[in-house]
Amino acid sequence: MNVAQRGWFLAVCFASLAAAQALPNTQVESLAGQKLTIPQAFGGKPVILVWSFSKKAGEATRAWTDPLAKEGLPVWSAAMLEAAPRFVRPMIRSGMRKDTPAKQQERSLLFYQGEKQWRQILKPPKDEDPLVVLLDAQGAVAWSYSGGYTVKALDEVRQHFKGLAK
Repeated sequence: MNVAQRGWFLAVCFASLAAAQALPNTQVESLAGQKLTIPQAFGGKPVILVWSFSKKAGEATRAWTDPLAKEGLPVWSAAMLEAAPRFVRPMIRSGMRKDTPAKQQERSLLFYQGEKQWRQILKPPKDEDPLVVLLDAQGAVAWSYSGGYTVKALDEVRQHFKGLAK
């Protein structure tokens, strides 16, 4: 095995190890006001979770969730709001509720704690981009994609999810 092949092999091994990390049990709130615990809220089934770690990423999340939901795929959104001052959070939540269709509010999750831990698990490359994460039936990260919505990226998400849902 030459140096390039060894490097590629190690990169694949590390990616696999990082991808296999299970999510911690976390109390969250949906935009519909439900108190949920994840990953249990996903019912032991693979899901697509579109994360935002910034306002800009949050504004781009619906570009992902709308087409995935339209296809009937189990898509959820997750907004990390720990860094937002507590007195501002109700305003953020209210604005998000107004911008999110009622059907999707139950699947829109608000995280108010654990940002450092989530960043270690998910490793978002850029805060300003949505992070599309595929979770397996055990609630472990199986695959992720960071970036804005494109048809090519959507096809990639579909293909990876299809492999999980078998």
